[in-house]
Amino acid sequence: MKLLDNLNYLDSSARNQLNLRLLDSMIGGKLPHAFLFWGAGSNLYPLALAFAASINCSKGGCGHCQVCRNTLKGIHSNLLVVEADGNILTVDKIKQIQDYCSLTPFDGQKKVVIVREAERLNDEASNKFLKTLEDPPGPDCVFILLSPQPGRLLATIQSRCLQFEWSFTDEDSQQVQVEELEEIIHAGMKKIIQGDLKTILGLGKQIGDMLDSSAQELKQKLKQQAKDEQDQDSPDKNLIKRKAARFNRLGMEKVFDIIVAWLEDMVAVMLGAGSNALHYGKNYSFLDSSLMGGSVDDILGILENIEENRYYLNRSINCELVLDSIFLSLRKALRGDNK
Repeated sequence: MKLLDNLNYLDSSARNQLNLRLLDSMIGGKLPHAFLFWGAGSNLYPLALAFAASINCSKGGCGHCQVCRNTLKGIHSNLLVVEADGNILTVDKIKQIQDYCSLTPFDGQKKVVIVREAERLNDEASNKFLKTLEDPPGPDCVFILLSPQPGRLLATIQSRCLQFEWSFTDEDSQQVQVEELEEIIHAGMKKIIQGDLKTILGLGKQIGDMLDSSAQELKQKLKQQAKDEQDQDSPDKNLIKRKAARFNRLGMEKVFDIIVAWLEDMVAVMLGAGSNALHYGKNYSFLDSSLMGGSVDDILGILENIEENRYYLNRSINCELVLDSIFLSLRKALRGDNK
């Protein structure tokens, strides 16, 4: 069985199956020089490694030869994996790619470059990487860009890549305690709508503390897993830190999603919609009796602000302060203070 036929972290959607057939049809033939793999989850990277191994394996990805084994570990001589040292992929990383691609590939194979979290490219790095895609320094280079949020890449970079969207059975996202978050936010939003200032000033901290506590639990779990699997006392601290940070981002995405659903329901009720139009239909009676004199335009402004803040989740922002600002803005909108 080939590597691309044995990816148990992919769900069985028709899109995934089509993607796999297309990739399989390219192996051994003329490959496009750049791919963009995107989707929510932590499995973009092992998927890219499996594809890279399949490209250079003489059997199209047997999974057992030295090429496959080393590539799947991310250590093959014809593979370069690039990722941010901190929050940003800088131009130095692009220079590293260019230097690597200028070398002759080993054993007549392809040189494969995997760029993890490509949306972290800053402006200078993005422009330099665009030139690299337009005029690769070597004829046998294949670039695989990975991103959960491809819309943050330059449109010109996206246009030069063959794009594949993937759906995963993602353990990381399942670990985000959605039901507990919903319970906390539902209770908090009701109190905010009722004008409880104490809740407004404490809800952001409550949510932040919950996500931080869960991230710490994840760190301890990852450290223990690393020790068990590698039989060593010094697991990859940077990898664990990135996974914990990603967990927090997923958590904040869920928080934003829940708040957005509430705000959209509030707007719908203000405009006269019934319960069947709401995300949370069971809240209809509460909203219908509680929303007096609020401003639809102000709530729409809060929705725009949330979407702007989503952009900064990959950077260092104080999520508690962001949430405090959102909840205080909501209080003003409901009281008509902005009029």
